[in-house]
Amino acid sequence: MNWGWKIAIFYCGFVVLILSLVVGSLRQDFHMVSDSYYAEEGLYSERLAQKQAAQSLDTPMEMAFSPRDRQLQLTFPNSALVDKGTVTFYRASDARLDQEIALNTAKHQTVATDQLIPGRWEVKVYWESNGQAFFDEKGIYVPGTQAP
Repeated sequence: MNWGWKIAIFYCGFVVLILSLVVGSLRQDFHMVSDSYYAEEGLYSERLAQKQAAQSLDTPMEMAFSPRDRQLQLTFPNSALVDKGTVTFYRASDARLDQEIALNTAKHQTVATDQLIPGRWEVKVYWESNGQAFFDEKGIYVPGTQAP
């Protein structure tokens, strides 16, 4: 086999490799961080002000996750009890798994996380009290089920 055939085989192999990479990348499933990413970008300064308002409370809102019970405990301060609000479970790896749960007006609230798949989640709590908005967030890790 002369050098001309070797170059042709090398070139054809290179073309096949590039085409397989292109086809593989087109089949890759990817998700945006959020469907309304650009609209949420405009709310960033507003969220920052809400987070600062939550941090400036005399008693901050407490958020505790119990991996064993798979429950999220929320305790709101007396100075900022919930009039309305939501808890959002945000999954960075797949936006389809995000969940939003409405809060009630109780000071102590328990949110079950049984429906969440194991892995890293960002918990975002937004609430309003007496016309003022507050926001807080915390990262949690939901463990997988353990065999007996």
